[in-house]
Amino acid sequence: MPDESDTAAPTEIDNGSSSPGQTGTVVSDRKPRSADGRDSVETGSPQQKHSEFVRKLLHMSPGLLPFALAVVPHYDPLDWIAQAAVVSCCVVMTVVFLSLSRTVRRPGEDNLLSTAISYPATVIVTILLFPAHVELTGVVVVVLALGDGAAYIGGKTFGKRKLPWNPEKTWVGSLSFIAVSGPIATLSYLFLAFGDGSQWGVAYKALVNADGHQWGIAAACGFAAAICGSIAESLPVKLTDNLRVGVSALLAAAAIHHVLVGLTPFWLEESVVQTLVHAAGW
Repeated sequence: MPDESDTAAPTEIDNGSSSPGQTGTVVSDRKPRSADGRDSVETGSPQQKHSEFVRKLLHMSPGLLPFALAVVPHYDPLDWIAQAAVVSCCVVMTVVFLSLSRTVRRPGEDNLLSTAISYPATVIVTILLFPAHVELTGVVVVVLALGDGAAYIGGKTFGKRKLPWNPEKTWVGSLSFIAVSGPIATLSYLFLAFGDGSQWGVAYKALVNADGHQWGIAAACGFAAAICGSIAESLPVKLTDNLRVGVSALLAAAAIHHVLVGLTPFWLEESVVQTLVHAAGW
């Protein structure tokens, strides 16, 4: 329903100084807006701060999922039950976010639906493409969830120097993106790739059992995803951040993983290949 303050007609005020045939000064009741179309009077208001806090809290909370998955026993590659559980979590979180649209929507934002859907879509595509490498899904989720939130908090709190290619972003924000999501994505990769997922809670033993080579692989994939995600987040384009960051993080992590370890997409899974061979009668 339109806001009455945005739809009210301008009020004409005749101060008596206008010449015959001229109308008085026109004073608009519309809220002043900034260059990006947002209501400038709302910026920094308690309601706006609360809305942004709730939005960032919902955005960052999925960053815990990879560590929860590391605790829960699971097959490697993930079976269809585990994949369905991850997809269900993504769908539920998206529904919760959209149900709070009146709270989390930013002034002037008209792409909330695409923003909300692109987040779980990236995660779901990752886990369906690479079920044998659940660690890649963990990296993408962490970079998506924590990188953007860290960039916002760091940029708003300490950011002063703007990026030369995007004056709406700061160096501190971009570096905060990498500094927070890089190490946590590394831990997520380590637990999911080298931890024992066959029993409850033992995956975290990888923290002390992993050797230098395994730590190097985890760090390379985690920080490559974080750096590429930070660059994508800083670009001055209209495409939603979630899609840019998620796809960039996935491509970076998958490329490094392929070079260092090797990569098995779903169509090269042994079970899939056997099914296709059997169907073809070979």
